[in-house]
Amino acid sequence: MFSYPDKRKTKLISCFVCVLLITVTLFSHFYLAVEAGHDCEGEDCPICSCMEICEGVLHQVSGASPLFVAFVLFLGIFLVLILPSVKIYVSDRSLISQKVRLDI
Repeated sequence: MFSYPDKRKTKLISCFVCVLLITVTLFSHFYLAVEAGHDCEGEDCPICSCMEICEGVLHQVSGASPLFVAFVLFLGIFLVLILPSVKIYVSDRSLISQKVRLDI
């Protein structure tokens, strides 16, 4: 019989994927920025091949504009992590629970 996945487990997995995606994107940008002016060794340069891989990853991840991708990732992390931890204060004390008479 089909059972629905646990919502907490789904949120945890989606949060992990968002963090992983952000980490890969940031490290790819960082690597490209650091190695932009390296001394190329020729056709079999390992740094150039790593830079091509990073460019391919960034091209696949950010098919849309980078600002839109960053906004969506931030919004996803906000909704998954921060919003459920915000406690809304709801008082469990009411006039009826305090037995206040209103017919006087």
